Amino acid sequence: MRIITVTVICVVFCSCVGTPIAFLRDTTVIPVAPGARVYCRVVDVAQARHLLNPLSLGTLSLDQASPILDKTTSAVAAWYASDAQQRFMAVAHGKYPQVQAQALFTFSSDWSQRSSPNGSYWYSTSNNIAVSLNANQVLVSDRNPLAFGSGVRYPQDFESLSNSAILGFWFDRADLINEFLASRQVPMQIPAERVLIFLYEAAQQYTINAHFVAKDEATARGLISLFSVIRPFISNLDKKVFPLVQELFLKTPTVEGTSVIVQSGPFSAEELVLLFSNVSLL
Repeated sequence: MRIITVTVICVVFCSCVGTPIAFLRDTTVIPVAPGARVYCRVVDVAQARHLLNPLSLGTLSLDQASPILDKTTSAVAAWYASDAQQRFMAVAHGKYPQVQAQALFTFSSDWSQRSSPNGSYWYSTSNNIAVSLNANQVLVSDRNPLAFGSGVRYPQDFESLSNSAILGFWFDRADLINEFLASRQVPMQIPAERVLIFLYEAAQQYTINAHFVAKDEATARGLISLFSVIRPFISNLDKKVFPLVQELFLKTPTVEGTSVIVQSGPFSAEELVLLFSNVSLL
């Protein structure tokens, strides 16, 4: 059944789109719900394809979704906590040829059309995936993909810093990083109000630029000392992953106002895929 669902989605994205839906007209607003554990902006999908395969949207892995990504230029995805109304949401931008697609969903026993105040969408019960699309945008979620409320906006400076990056991530808190450290028996917590992470490429080598935004300048200065304390503990990490995470703490961070900026690298594509494979977003 899962294979059928993925096949239907791929056919829809490759060949046609369905009924137009009312997306937000404000291009500075992202049509995903607020409150996610982590948001990811893919500025150039074609350039980032080889790094995206370890990630997934529910039961739909991005590796399986290759035909979809072939038609996509950029995207934003959000992953939510296990007790949230939805576990993931994503919006993709591209050129999806506008041909009637209703029959592809209608004649699949795994899909049913559902209505919402903002429009209709298609839902697969067995795979818990919902899709709503028009000629230029596609929304995907495990719940109503049109229920994004007022949407979210990029954090301050995020859009400008991520324009030249392959990938950009932001978290409203450092929970995801702290959970990763705790799972490796690192007895430290990073008290950041927000974390921005950017991945840049040059000559097939990659660098990570992380901004830890503290509540005030005093806390930001304290983070510098905390990073030096964390460094010896990360030797508990897997030997393959350890050098990648250690690299994030080897260089002396810089402080700009309330932000602590850490730059690492260079990494190879294979090393980054390994690092992504060891971080759970859900």
